Amino acid sequence: MDNEQEKQPDAQQASSCNPAEPYAQQSPYCNSARLPAYRNPAVSYSSTSSPQASFNPSLYSAPSDTEKEPRILLRSAGNSASFVPILEQLIAVPILFVAVLIWFSANINQFQPSIQKTGTVYAIIQYFNTSEGISTLLILNTVITTSATILTIFITRSFLHRKIKEQLKRPSLSFLEYVKYLVFAFSIAGIGACWSTGIQTLCKNAGISIAIPDFTIKDDPAATTILIIYACVVGPILEEILFRGLVLQSLRPWGDKLAIIVSSVLFGLMHMNVIQVFTTTLLGLLLAYVAIKSDSIISTIILHILYNSTLMPCELYGNQNHASIQIFYQIFLAVMILASLVLILTRRIPFQEISKQSAPNIVLPKHPYRVVFLQAAAFWVVVAIFIINSFDPAIVGFFERM
Repeated sequence: MDNEQEKQPDAQQASSCNPAEPYAQQSPYCNSARLPAYRNPAVSYSSTSSPQASFNPSLYSAPSDTEKEPRILLRSAGNSASFVPILEQLIAVPILFVAVLIWFSANINQFQPSIQKTGTVYAIIQYFNTSEGISTLLILNTVITTSATILTIFITRSFLHRKIKEQLKRPSLSFLEYVKYLVFAFSIAGIGACWSTGIQTLCKNAGISIAIPDFTIKDDPAATTILIIYACVVGPILEEILFRGLVLQSLRPWGDKLAIIVSSVLFGLMHMNVIQVFTTTLLGLLLAYVAIKSDSIISTIILHILYNSTLMPCELYGNQNHASIQIFYQIFLAVMILASLVLILTRRIPFQEISKQSAPNIVLPKHPYRVVFLQAAAFWVVVAIFIINSFDPAIVGFFERM
């Protein structure tokens, strides 16, 4: 929008502000001093810190029909955001199934005795129960998941109307800020470890089988190398582009706080198992906050890579009777949790200053989270897929064999 087309508030509009009104109900022309420190880039601000009635379409494209019910607009945005993990599954699962069949057909000669005895289906199942078969499936799954995520990014940026390049700015974070955010990230890992132990104990006592991802070292060096490269480099880059670069930014016109919470919940559900969902949701909250504060996903990519690379050795070797590694891992996470409490109590990181303000031409419904989490059909599809992956007996058996 050109500067000459922007509408400036007149004196009557500016003077009509009632400071006694709740912040969310005040006019965008109100010269309120209660504006948050970290502002939504969908809103332009003057030197007096009062929002003007202008909107930057190069950053955010708001719905064109502003006469629609605000609830309908937000529900549509929630459905679009929730469709992202659904799309990734729709791409990955069929490709993996076809890839397994193609690979099996190419190596069918070595399975002829098993096929003659048990049939093709049982021969495939028996093979993937072996350590060699598990390594093969891990390699196929990692490669196909990477390909599916890349395809999802290219498709998502079109229907969410976002440009990835705009989020690849030089981050405005100091070295000390990176250290503080890493401390918070590691404390989240400690909290997640407690969650994981509690969930496993609870389900075991209730007789419920759940999928438990196992990242311990495999006998196949090639599978281990591919797993490390994906978990420590490729995965963090693709996940940050998809969730902080696209999903988070698509929801920011409805307020940064809502965008952070919704994108983080979807990020947690995307991992598709109940063991990781709590940890990844909390990590998503932190990374979304950093993406907004630094105005770049470069900073979150760096943090995500450092986080995974630091914890990966403990995950790989910690479950193989290495008592010293397990003890060090537990002490390290406990120290990080204590350090995070100190940072919170001393208010070193002002989480409370995240903006709740929506763009000037968007009206936020009265109960926005109810609209996104209860009324958006796509979100419930994500929840259903998550439950199936976490508790389905066949999938649980696959994780247990790994």
